[in-house]
Amino acid sequence: MVTTAGIHILFDFENKTETNLIAKDGELEIRIEKMKQHLGKIKDLPEYETLKPEIDKFRERALKHGFQPATRVVVVGSSE
Repeated sequence: MVTTAGIHILFDFENKTETNLIAKDGELEIRIEKMKQHLGKIKDLPEYETLKPEIDKFRERALKHGFQPATRVVVVGSSE
């Protein structure tokens, strides 16, 4: 995506933290509440009933395996 924009990549690296977010008090519940709020936006669509059980599946998996934020990639480039 960067190179198709005409940017020459000088260097890049992953900015990854090894953080299990469920270890932080209340973090899992905050994430699940946000998921429910977003799901509520499509309550009248047929996808609602399909996606609703996914929240409980997510909770079970997060409690069993933990979860981490997505890796962030930092790219430094120039347009010349």
